[in-house]
Amino acid sequence: MKPVVETRAVCRQLAENMRRGDRWVFALAVAAVLAILLIAIVAERLIGGETRRELRDTLLALVHAAEIDVELWSQPYKTAITAWADDREVRREVIELLATPRDRDHLMESFAQKRLRATLRPLLRGDGRHGFHVLAPDGTVLASSRPESVGGRDHLAQASDLAARLRGEGATFSPIRIADPSGRAAFAKATPETPGDEAEERPLVTDLTIAVRDFENRPVAILLLSIDPSKILSSIVVSGHLGLTGETYVIDNAGLLLTASRFDDGLRDAGRIGTHETSKSNLMVGQAGDSLAPASLAGEGDRTGGWRLTPAARGALAGEAGFDVDGYRDYRGVEVIGAWSWNTTLGVGIVSKIDLREAFSQLRLTRITIVVLTTLTVTVLAVLVVAFARNGRRLLRREGRLNAIISTAVDGIVTIRGDGTVEGFSPAAERIFGYAADEVVGRNVSMLMPQPYRDNHDRYLQAYLRTGEAKIIGLGRELTGLRKDGSTFPFELTVADSSMGTHVTFTGVVRDISSRKQTLTELAEKELKLRLAMDNMSDGIYTLDAEGRFHMFNERYLELVEAPADLVAVGMPILDLFLHSARHGYYGPGDPEEQARRRVASYLSPAPIETEITTISGRCLSVRKAPIEGGGAVVVVSDISASKRAQRELADAFAIISDSIEYASRIQRALLPHSRYLADGLDDHFVIWEPRDRVSGDMYWYRDCADGFLIAVADCTGHGVPGAFMSLIATGSLDCAMRERPDGDPAGVLAIINRSIKRYLDHNRTDNGNDDGLDVGVCRLRPAAGELVFSGAHFSLFVANGADVDVLKGDRANAGYRSVPVTQTYARQVRELDPEASYYLVTDGLLDQVGERTGRMFGKRRFKDLLAAIHHLPMAEQEARIRDHLRSYQGSQERRDDVTVLAFRAGRRSA
Repeated sequence: MKPVVETRAVCRQLAENMRRGDRWVFALAVAAVLAILLIAIVAERLIGGETRRELRDTLLALVHAAEIDVELWSQPYKTAITAWADDREVRREVIELLATPRDRDHLMESFAQKRLRATLRPLLRGDGRHGFHVLAPDGTVLASSRPESVGGRDHLAQASDLAARLRGEGATFSPIRIADPSGRAAFAKATPETPGDEAEERPLVTDLTIAVRDFENRPVAILLLSIDPSKILSSIVVSGHLGLTGETYVIDNAGLLLTASRFDDGLRDAGRIGTHETSKSNLMVGQAGDSLAPASLAGEGDRTGGWRLTPAARGALAGEAGFDVDGYRDYRGVEVIGAWSWNTTLGVGIVSKIDLREAFSQLRLTRITIVVLTTLTVTVLAVLVVAFARNGRRLLRREGRLNAIISTAVDGIVTIRGDGTVEGFSPAAERIFGYAADEVVGRNVSMLMPQPYRDNHDRYLQAYLRTGEAKIIGLGRELTGLRKDGSTFPFELTVADSSMGTHVTFTGVVRDISSRKQTLTELAEKELKLRLAMDNMSDGIYTLDAEGRFHMFNERYLELVEAPADLVAVGMPILDLFLHSARHGYYGPGDPEEQARRRVASYLSPAPIETEITTISGRCLSVRKAPIEGGGAVVVVSDISASKRAQRELADAFAIISDSIEYASRIQRALLPHSRYLADGLDDHFVIWEPRDRVSGDMYWYRDCADGFLIAVADCTGHGVPGAFMSLIATGSLDCAMRERPDGDPAGVLAIINRSIKRYLDHNRTDNGNDDGLDVGVCRLRPAAGELVFSGAHFSLFVANGADVDVLKGDRANAGYRSVPVTQTYARQVRELDPEASYYLVTDGLLDQVGERTGRMFGKRRFKDLLAAIHHLPMAEQEARIRDHLRSYQGSQERRDDVTVLAFRAGRRSA
């Protein structure tokens, strides 16, 4: 095919124009290079300053967050100690102790001492609470959770702020210090010697004090609670670091680390701390080059003497809040940036820092990127200048490339002269029409057209050349072509004209659309089938195009949405329908136009939607939208009014049942003995009572008898509501047994319970299908005689003293079941009441609980091992340990049964 004439002329003209503009292009290129360099320098300065501001703000935010954590941590402790200091019983007992001679014997023998310790024992429940003191104005310990401290002098007695604390308003923390195992700070958890390569840590402690006032509101004593702050300090370290080398740490008022460093391994390798030490409480925050061995912790000399602390530590100890983003050397000898502040609540400094190299790594990368991009931009600009100078010659070569493109184009290209003679016929045109190029070139193009287009074609060209009126040129249209074999086919024709002087050339692009026509016909048939399916659906359905207009819908949709017919039509925007629905309250309160626009945007988004609306008539509709590939959506509307009514009825029924069970739970809890009653007869105790459901089949019971009292724990058949009913029957049976056996003999009590249960449940009848009963253990304690008597119906008593845990096993027979004879008797086991021992009654709910990791039950062996490790602790702490151990062992496993543990200590008492 011959080249296109006008394309070649245009290429030559452009090349000539570019050669004349070479000088101007070079001048503009130099100016552009200078501008790029200036922009790069300014950008680097701006980015550097912004990076420093962001680092400063981030570090200050970490420090501020740590201070907020401290305040949030301290508030519950302050609230608790304030409540106890205001308690009338506490105030009464403190006043009585102030009137008692201030020696240990008189104070310990005072009844007020015992009442006050029992009253304040709940104050120790919670993380980190280790002990309390009640101090007289002269510093004498009037009462304490540790009897050996009573009558002594507290360390605050020598402090200058003792009187200030007595006069002060509200609760106040003392500065955190390292615990002294020989002093009152022994309330902190002492860390035993750690074998092997594990690092040693020094325990920390802080004192929370508040004035106790008499009934005329005068401060008369100080209530002091010793707290281990390790948990909040560890939380600050774990959550408050930035990047890989970032770290937030806490220091005391001498610059000593109160939290372990993230870099302890490196500090040990460098000899900064010992092989078996951690940096916590062992490392002063000094700059590199200083001796970082710890100062004397026994109070010898000034721990700050001779130390050159880091700028962050010096600023914090000065009570300042500040930052340094220029860099300073930290205790590891590494350049860092940081922020710091002094926390007045705990009297500690908080420092957050990150290695300078990591902090500014992104800035260094940005600088390198700017340099690289600037270099590339200048290089590209130089290349473009050179390319522009050579472009004139390249345009001439492109003329040949244009011929190659025409030869390989998918669409047919036909060029003709003004008289209709064909000049060029591309290979694609040969394929479309079935003619070879030499069969067409030089002949009139009308040979490719069937009648009536053939006769009119030449007249159309002449009319266009004479009048300039175009009917196809520049517009394009669909025509019918004639192949060599005589067959016709549809094609799209686009025609453009060009002229060089008096020579006019037309170029036509021909695209065979036979396949597309066939595809459209098939789509029309499928759409008809889809329309038939939609009209027979029970749900409403409609489709939207990419512009949010109705494409198709069924009659069921019109019926469900109750919309005017003029708003739902093919081609109508769905915005009009949504606006109508919004004005009628379908979408709730709000601006109708804004609601409608948001809804259209969501329907045209690629995300699926599932929502509900309520029509004017009260019909509830479910609307589900799915996107269509390429734009648009399919929306299905279903009437769910009936299912909604059923859901409401089911929810109402569930609420009634749930409220009833909750009320039953309150009744059941009211029947259990109050902890105050247990405290009257026991030296110390705790009760874990955890129903698997909201009510429980477990129960515990306490009653006075002739010369002592009885304690019982029972595991009734089942759990939930049936178990709760059985627990009520068990309670009644125990009360009945006490009336028949006022001496409280446990074996006799179990025999009466067995008969009572069998009588209540009518187990003597053969047609009665139930077989319910209970496992129960009963202890009679006679403190005056120093005696404990135990009887158990398939129940055991665990006794822990020293390294041994003894198990007093009850009889194998249960109580009340059909298989147990009505004449069943039970053995009694008599033991001396040991004031150093701890006694435990536990139901199967704990022992049979399956663990997440093991897949096995908790079991008696694991329970005994746990008791051997914790029985020497106060009962409140034992309770917390058992709860935590069970929760950890259970993991994600479901609770299998109700859990009850009743533990106590009781010693011999004078008659």
